[in-house]
Amino acid sequence: MISHRNLFKYIFLLLLITSISVIADVKGVIVDNDNKEPIIGARVSVLNTLLGDITDRKGYFFIKSSSDSLLLEIIYAGYEKKTIVANSKDSIIINLERKTYHSNELIVSANKKTESIQNVPISVSLIKSEDFSTRNISSIDYALQYVPGVEVNQDNVSIRGSSGFSFGVGTRTIFLQDGFPLLSADNNDIKFDIIPILFIDRVEVIKGAGSALYGTSALGGVINVLTAKPSTNPLIRMRLYSGLYDTPKYEQWNWSDNNLTNKGLDLAYSQKFGDYGIMGSVSLFSRDSYKRYDKSDRISLFLKQLYDFSDYTNFELTANYSTSVTDDWVYWNGLDSALIPPTNTDESIAITSNKLAISTNVKHIINDISFLNFKLGVFNTYFSNMLDADNSEYRESTGNTYFFETQYSNSINDENSLISGIESRINQVNSFTYGDNTQTILGAYTQLENKSISSLIATVGIRTDQELLDTIDTKIQFSPKFGLNYSINDDITLRGSYGRGFRAASLAERFASVQFQGFNVIANTKLKSEISQSFEIGCSYDIINSNEYLNIDISGFYNKYEDLIEPTFEENSQAVIKFMNIIEAEISGVEIDLTFETEKNFTFKSSLTYLNPKNIVENKDLKYRSNYLWYNTLNYQLLPFELQFDYRYKSKYNEIDDILGLTIKNHDLKIDAHILDISLSVYSDLFDTKTKFTMNVKNALNYYYLEMVGNMAPIRFLNFQIESEL
Repeated sequence: MISHRNLFKYIFLLLLITSISVIADVKGVIVDNDNKEPIIGARVSVLNTLLGDITDRKGYFFIKSSSDSLLLEIIYAGYEKKTIVANSKDSIIINLERKTYHSNELIVSANKKTESIQNVPISVSLIKSEDFSTRNISSIDYALQYVPGVEVNQDNVSIRGSSGFSFGVGTRTIFLQDGFPLLSADNNDIKFDIIPILFIDRVEVIKGAGSALYGTSALGGVINVLTAKPSTNPLIRMRLYSGLYDTPKYEQWNWSDNNLTNKGLDLAYSQKFGDYGIMGSVSLFSRDSYKRYDKSDRISLFLKQLYDFSDYTNFELTANYSTSVTDDWVYWNGLDSALIPPTNTDESIAITSNKLAISTNVKHIINDISFLNFKLGVFNTYFSNMLDADNSEYRESTGNTYFFETQYSNSINDENSLISGIESRINQVNSFTYGDNTQTILGAYTQLENKSISSLIATVGIRTDQELLDTIDTKIQFSPKFGLNYSINDDITLRGSYGRGFRAASLAERFASVQFQGFNVIANTKLKSEISQSFEIGCSYDIINSNEYLNIDISGFYNKYEDLIEPTFEENSQAVIKFMNIIEAEISGVEIDLTFETEKNFTFKSSLTYLNPKNIVENKDLKYRSNYLWYNTLNYQLLPFELQFDYRYKSKYNEIDDILGLTIKNHDLKIDAHILDISLSVYSDLFDTKTKFTMNVKNALNYYYLEMVGNMAPIRFLNFQIESEL
């Protein structure tokens, strides 16, 4: 038996031996062939190896290898793919020719490696960095509302109907930043405000069970926020915005004579100094809100440092911090007074919330075809409603999630590649609300990708996880995965996939004991894990001519769920809630995505998702799920102007908790949602800086609809924004 100390010695010796080699450097910049502007986010790959890089905000890339010359492939959406030979120590300029149609995007989340979105066997949606700017996004959850097939019900993210409403506890979508999970140890919920908006490169949304690679909480899908890299040259960015809510059209809703505003400021700096790179940002946000007793103030900080310890080993250290004070709004006083809380609500209560995430990532290149990744980090969360501890509604909790992952990637040959890893997640909670508990989840996974058959990519993988907790019997979860991707020709691609997912019940669901605005939540220590089986088939078809590009993507999906955990009202009780494994469900549906682009800078995107969410036990629809989601975007650019329209339709819920009517007035109001957002931007090179002025009108029709039972969605909001980059 090898001791832990000797094991670390052997690992260190292996790293040292594999690092002793002659290294060659290739660096350069990628620019647009016509205007010579740098291209940000282009993928530079060394063919037949795992080596590569992505260009920074100045268009620069840097690759280390033991070879004297490298065969490079450069891919970027909207440009012709290019292959060149680069010699060691070269500093080169690569010009890319524009295409008149869209080319494949690159993603990393579907299989934990960089690959074309066209080659994955499952549906994926992307949110690009420019989308945050044009739509004046101040938090990730707002950006997710525009993603096809996704609903955001307050703190709950539902991908193709996977989640309903659970009081912000127990997400069925795993949420990551650069592969590091950001789910709280107690509630197992997503903390959106910790993400640095100005440093988001893109957000990848994987639809369908992802537990084969990501373990617990990837029951319905994966959201991975990928942050940018430090710029080769100094980069300073600033965003300042402020907006005003409209006056409600109904006099009885008009609760304030003041102007109700949202405002914010983001500042960011990025630069690389030789082997060392640094990025930092600060974000300030203040919300008056359109609802009374719904104010919020937030400060968020972000720091990312990179260092190349050796020619083969690089290191990243990332820190996110956010602190906020938010009013404790839950539901309205009634339809006739929809923007104020219930009578006798104590409006002096506010929630103080702090979040701190520190993560490290060490990547070691063993050779041109294999590398190791080590991830280690901690995510600390704290909240309190600042009442006295002897108050019956006092709530407080401190949670720490400790995360570790080792991943080995090997391109075995031209036809086969392997990814394997081990992972541990320890959730430790010290809480007045949830007690003192520790939950440990251990996992191991492996996945093989094969390309031996022409035009066919086959993927097979499996993961095993074990949850350790004193109150439950230890059970091992097996999460297999199969996928096929077949290109009939350059225009038509077929895909199919199967995956199993699971979610271990959160400590909050198991141990909560709290009174909250008329509800009494009690513990259920025997909760079992939720299970899902996810099937999908799809087809992507490109129609291309010299001036236009049209893509039609159609997918059909079927998801089977067992032991779903739902907040359930106890029998013979008006307001006692317990989380229970009561639901067996099926969700089937179809999603159709259409993208149309022209060389005249016109883009139209439309997605229609039909969901049939069924509670098998009770033979009725699942609660808090829409049957139809229809999202549309129209964008036209005539520089220096850019005009964008976003229209979203969500059908009303068929099923809700009727017992909520005992506490919430007009709880059974159900309304279809029609939301129109308009953005107008003007670009300028003011004072030798890249500056963008944007006016947003959100909910331009001033259409009144509900976010959740007893919660009116935002009314019309006019916002002005200035962004500048130096």
